[in-house]
Amino acid sequence: DDGPEVHHGWYLSVALPDRWRVVGRGQVAVSDGERSWAGTSTLVTERDSSRAAIHDAGVIGALLYPGGLLGGHELGVPAEDEVAGRRCWVVDARPRPDAAGASARPPSSLALRLHRDLVGVEHRLWFDAATGILLRHEGSIDGEMCAVTELTDLVFDARLPAEEFRPPPSAVVRPRHELLRDHLLDMGVDPDEVYLDDPAQVRAALRSGPR
Repeated sequence: DDGPEVHHGWYLSVALPDRWRVVGRGQVAVSDGERSWAGTSTLVTERDSSRAAIHDAGVIGALLYPGGLLGGHELGVPAEDEVAGRRCWVVDARPRPDAAGASARPPSSLALRLHRDLVGVEHRLWFDAATGILLRHEGSIDGEMCAVTELTDLVFDARLPAEEFRPPPSAVVRPRHELLRDHLLDMGVDPDEVYLDDPAQVRAALRSGPR
């Protein structure tokens, strides 16, 4: 319907292959290549960086790593265009039908996250010709546009100080295991009986309640 437009903005720094900083909507996610932190300007959770990936960073990650979304779609014929002064390829994408002619579901959990972050059933995508990242995305449902996402104020190959990939200096840093242990204790579960690096065990412990 004709509901209000909602606008959100993010600040993003990336130093390939494994350092990034994403700030927006009161949240921050940072990786220095060895550890990662996620939370707010006052409290962040620290975890080993092997458990974090930039393609998990919501819509920003979806723009940088759009491959999962493409796997469930058929692409039209690309045409040249320009976004933020950069040469790009624009192409339409629609859900790929299955053998029965119905639209197939995205084939992986990554694709499902991308489909959630880049909202729409039909998509128009602007790929940067040099890097392959998505510079702009338009999502539509039954021909009606429902979401637009675009990278702006782009700077490539800039020097970024190491401090860029650290948590906010005023933030309290708590290890992920510490927070998880506190949560289990609050639920009446003995954390020493749960392997905290196994999400299935943690979920099962929380469902089963006190032991």
